[in-house]
Amino acid sequence: MEAANGLPSAEELMELVNKQDSVIECLQEKLDISNEQVRLFREAEEKRRHSENESSEIVVAAEQRISSAMAAVQSLKTQNEKLENELEKLSKITEQEKPVPSVIQLRNRVKELEFNLVREQRAAANLQNEVAFQKRRVDQLQSELDACHKKSASVAYSLSSKLDESVKELIELKIKYQSGLNERDQIASELGGKVEASRRPPEEEGEQVQQLLKDQCHLIDALREESKLLLCQLESERKKYRYGTYQ
Repeated sequence: MEAANGLPSAEELMELVNKQDSVIECLQEKLDISNEQVRLFREAEEKRRHSENESSEIVVAAEQRISSAMAAVQSLKTQNEKLENELEKLSKITEQEKPVPSVIQLRNRVKELEFNLVREQRAAANLQNEVAFQKRRVDQLQSELDACHKKSASVAYSLSSKLDESVKELIELKIKYQSGLNERDQIASELGGKVEASRRPPEEEGEQVQQLLKDQCHLIDALREESKLLLCQLESERKKYRYGTYQ
C-alpha cells in the first residue's frame, strides 16, 4: 500500500524490515552450523594428534567462514537498524510531507533481499553438507588411527616379550658361565701347583658355553633384524597414514 502522496507506506517498510530479518536469521543459522563445525573439528583434533595439521587447517577455514558470516550478519543488522529508523520517521515524514525514496526503489530493495535470502539459504545448505562430510571423514580417520594403534601395540608387545625372553636366557647363560668359573677355580685350588692347567675349563664345558654364546648371538642378531623390520613397518604405516590423511 502506498501513502496518499505516493510515498511508501508503513506496511511496505515493515515488509522490508521483515525480509531483512529473514536474511539475518538465515545467516545466524549458517553461523550456528559453522560453530558446530568448529566444535567437531576441535574434538577430532584432541582424539587424533597425528592429523593435527589437517584439523588445524580445517578449523582455521571454518573460523574464517564464521568471521565472514558474522561480518555479514553485522552488516545486515546495521542495514536493518537503518530501515527501522526510516520506519520510525515515516509518520513524521508523512505528516510534514517531506520527500522519501520512491516505492519502486523500496520494492526493488525487497526483491534484492529475497534474492540474497535464497543465496544465503543455499550457502547454508552447502555448508551443512560439508559439515556432514567432514564429520564422516573424522570418524574414518579415527577408525584408521585406532586400528594403527592396536597393531602397533600388538607388535610392540610381541617384541617386548621376545626381548624379555632374551634377557632371561642371557641371565641363565651368565649363571652357567659363572658356575663354570667357580668350578674351574675350585679345581685349580685342589690341584695347587697345577693352577695354570686347571684354569682351562673342561673341554666339554667349554664347548657347551661356546655353543650357548653362539646361540645367544644368533638370537640377538635375529632380534635386531626383527626390530629393524618392525621399525621399517611402523615408518611405512606412519607414512601411509599421513598420506591418507592429506588426500
